[in-house]
Amino acid sequence: MKKLLKENKFYIIYFIAVSLLAFVFPLSGDDLTWVTSDGVNLLKNGFADYNGRYLGNISAIVLTRLDFVRPFVKGFTLTTILYLIEKFSGNNSKDYISLSGMLLLFPSMMLIQGVVWTAGFANYCLSAMLIMVCLYIIFYKEKKNFLHIILLVVLGVAGQLFMETYTLFTLIMSAFAIFYFAVKNKKADFASIIYFISCIAGAVIMFTNSVYGSIVSGKHNYQSFSVKDESLFGSLLRPIENLFSKVFSNVLIGCFPVMIVLFIICIAKMKKSNSKNKKIVTAVNIISLLTAVAFGVVTALEFPKYQLIEEVKIYLGFACFFIFLPIALMIFLYFDKKTKLQVGKYLVMIAITSLPFCIIGPVGSRCFLPANLFMIMIAGTLHDFNDGKKVSKAIKTAGVAVFILDLVCYSIISFSCWKKVETARAQVEEGKKVVQLEKTTLGFMLHAPDEEWHHLVARRFCEHNNLPEDTKFEF
Repeated sequence: MKKLLKENKFYIIYFIAVSLLAFVFPLSGDDLTWVTSDGVNLLKNGFADYNGRYLGNISAIVLTRLDFVRPFVKGFTLTTILYLIEKFSGNNSKDYISLSGMLLLFPSMMLIQGVVWTAGFANYCLSAMLIMVCLYIIFYKEKKNFLHIILLVVLGVAGQLFMETYTLFTLIMSAFAIFYFAVKNKKADFASIIYFISCIAGAVIMFTNSVYGSIVSGKHNYQSFSVKDESLFGSLLRPIENLFSKVFSNVLIGCFPVMIVLFIICIAKMKKSNSKNKKIVTAVNIISLLTAVAFGVVTALEFPKYQLIEEVKIYLGFACFFIFLPIALMIFLYFDKKTKLQVGKYLVMIAITSLPFCIIGPVGSRCFLPANLFMIMIAGTLHDFNDGKKVSKAIKTAGVAVFILDLVCYSIISFSCWKKVETARAQVEEGKKVVQLEKTTLGFMLHAPDEEWHHLVARRFCEHNNLPEDTKFEF
């Protein structure tokens, strides 16, 4: 037991740290939908004409209500994801694990939408963990016992009932697993076939929800295909435009910390190389980064308050492209064939999980959580992270700094949210029908700011906090 605890000391500390952080993560975004009667009514109706994310929706209903349980679920999920990142990448360096843990908690839009926002966490993080567990069993467990098969059946079906793009991804990966083991072992792999059948069953359950007929016909008011255009040329051009305005832009907003890490790793590799083309590559790097900065400046100049419009986000998409360009070039020039093949495998997975958003919407940084995880695995593939005590100390210091930053910021936000409720109650007790509230402190670190409140949000806020339903709010 002592040996087990010692071997997993970091993961235990990480679980405690994330759980502690999650205690100061307030409800945000549409969490008020799930914590009030609206969420229960959707459940009673079987989520008909809403979506097929049955387990994601139910998880949101449960987690938004269980204030004491929610932090530990978030802690366990992120810790499990971190453990599986180590297993998938094959890099068990303590510095790499520490860096990966820090990247998962870095205060970017990925953390805001994928972890802090409980409904986002329920649909994206939970399902990512379930899928990663299944893929780990399929590809990394040579001897599979009866328990493994049961897990593949249960999690295979369950993992399909959170996110549509994850559902498509697991169908592709489970089909690939059958092909892979058939070629490798010259015979069918029972576990892969069972998982594939389970994924199909889950996909059928999801997509038989009547809402998807409305989405395909363009009659749904939230989800839609974003390629419809009056002209054939416009319909063909729109996915390319969306690649920059929806995919690359949100990847940059959500994944920029790991992109910086990848760039630093590639620069370090280039410096160690004896190649004669380093000056040319350095020039390309500088030009690409200056171009990315230029697009970033354009975005900043056009940045509307609290919201990125599509016309502006396309510039961020170009910035993302010109950051990835030198990274791809350096990987191609300075890494061996085996490493490049491993990176290529992750890039294919990033494409499978990300490119569907060229034609479907809505899109947010949370949608690219798999891309973020695969890029972290790419970092572990490119570098062994055995750089000595100075680098190790720097990584640990940065990790502690990120934890403290998150803890301080979200403690301030939680206090601001509590103060908002108390202010509303005090003014209602004074007989006021229109309540004056201050904006949430550091509100940009929450999904959906105060300015996005509408009558439904106000009603749910009143129900959740036992305020009169007809109370109106001004910020």
